[in-house]
Amino acid sequence: MKSWLLPPAIVAEVTCSCLAAGLEVTLEKITEFASPATPGDPVVVGGTTFYYGVSGSAANGLYRNGSLVVGPGGSISDSEVGSAGVSGGDGSSVLVGATSNYAAPTPNNFFNTFNVITGGGSPVRILSRNTTFPGYPAPPHPGNPIGPGTIHAGQVAFLIREYSTAPRLPSAVAVTSSGGGTVTVIAKEGDPVPNGGGTFSVFDGATYPYGHNGSVIFTGRSLSRKGIYEWTGGSLSVVVDQTMAKPEGGTFTGATFGFEPVKSGLDYAFIASSALYRKRDGQITLVANSSTPVPGGTGNLTTYTAPSFSNGRLVFLGSRGTAEYGIYLDLDGTITPIVDKRTDFGVPGKTPVAYGLARSGAWAGDNAIGFRVAFSDNSTAIYKATFQPTGGKLDAQVAFTGPRTGTITVTSRNGYTYKLLRTLTLAGDDEELISNAGIGGSLVFPFDDSTYTGGKAFFRVRETKD
Repeated sequence: MKSWLLPPAIVAEVTCSCLAAGLEVTLEKITEFASPATPGDPVVVGGTTFYYGVSGSAANGLYRNGSLVVGPGGSISDSEVGSAGVSGGDGSSVLVGATSNYAAPTPNNFFNTFNVITGGGSPVRILSRNTTFPGYPAPPHPGNPIGPGTIHAGQVAFLIREYSTAPRLPSAVAVTSSGGGTVTVIAKEGDPVPNGGGTFSVFDGATYPYGHNGSVIFTGRSLSRKGIYEWTGGSLSVVVDQTMAKPEGGTFTGATFGFEPVKSGLDYAFIASSALYRKRDGQITLVANSSTPVPGGTGNLTTYTAPSFSNGRLVFLGSRGTAEYGIYLDLDGTITPIVDKRTDFGVPGKTPVAYGLARSGAWAGDNAIGFRVAFSDNSTAIYKATFQPTGGKLDAQVAFTGPRTGTITVTSRNGYTYKLLRTLTLAGDDEELISNAGIGGSLVFPFDDSTYTGGKAFFRVRETKD
């Protein structure tokens, strides 16, 4: 169990704090675009927010915390860029999809590339039409061979997509280092499908490989079967396919698997037709389907997209057409809204009408996400939501002895440890200041931030079971 106390007098520059059903949510605006400009879904890396900005008074291109990183006419690895946007992140690096005239037959030809930003650096090209793909003709390749991809733990998983030349070359799922280098093809059209499912017939734009700690999961299909598959340790296995049993009865026969499965350790999440599932320790469970009531709303949720994991916590977009919509957290089997159509953003006239969430890189720590929100006044903004279960909130009191000094007193329990933590951003890495064992009574944690001159700081007390 984790419980957090955030002294509200220290949390400055936060737009609003609100209670969703079962969650205490703090919203912090990162940036806002007036119509017709709109941003894409944000990726959060090390407390920095990246997103794609489109049209309006600001230039198109990739932005970092409101500042343009690269856009049309800019340069990546000494080649001109036609467009640039974010494709995913892993907490330390961001994968940038861009079009570039690198290896182009003429300067005004632009082709897909993948590029990586690490820390506060600039994008570096790692994949292009000039990359060597094992089993394919020597580069430069015809057309645009780089398809969707994700990044995690130093590895980029991506699609080598079908070529337009005749005879058409097979599309494939592949991996490479986030620093570039050798490409490994892990599955291509014509390869055997695990579990006797024939051969892979098509990898296309609906194949969106997701990498996690050296493994890759992806949707695939043969002429007789559809499923979600995993590559790990050099071999393929089945995560779920149409032959397997559904937890609510029957099998997945006839199901269409969504293009965006995700995993965290041995925990998987995937969409099958109009339902969202998890697979943990080999067991498939239903998270939500068309019979799931809208939490705090009316009717049932009917559509699920953009599942995203962080250490076992699953968030996703859910909706019932345009009548109900939100970003939801699967909290111990209970669907709880983080933000939805009823969320008050603290500004008159700012009624949310739609949300956007990246499945790769949405998390800013285990209790915060970055997301996009469109408002009724036609503006669009990037926000960060920090949340905690209201049921786990500590019984505590805050007493200030000065503008940046004071104490936090918590009611402790035997068998638990209590730590005073400090962080310089809501989603930053915590610095442990004090650790005390529970005594079955009050524990007092003094805090003193009077010597820190870098801006605001946040103090928290965390409770963990021994």
